[in-house]
Amino acid sequence: MPNYAVNLKQASAVLHILPKEMQDIMQFVVVSSRRSQGTYLFDANALLVAKVASCLEDYLGTRMSVLSRLKEAFLVA
Repeated sequence: MPNYAVNLKQASAVLHILPKEMQDIMQFVVVSSRRSQGTYLFDANALLVAKVASCLEDYLGTRMSVLSRLKEAFLVA
């Protein structure tokens, strides 16, 4: 299966979230993306993490800084 990547605007459209929310998710390092020629690119794993973070923020009211710490806790475990 080929590995595709989309830019920030495409990622926000695919996930049905605002580009500003996607930037917030990136700013707090909840999602790590690679950068190519000045554009952030998101693969399928990054899109999944962004969607989960967005849903947690919406449904639970969790702040991005808390989600960032939660991600770190899961990565260590």
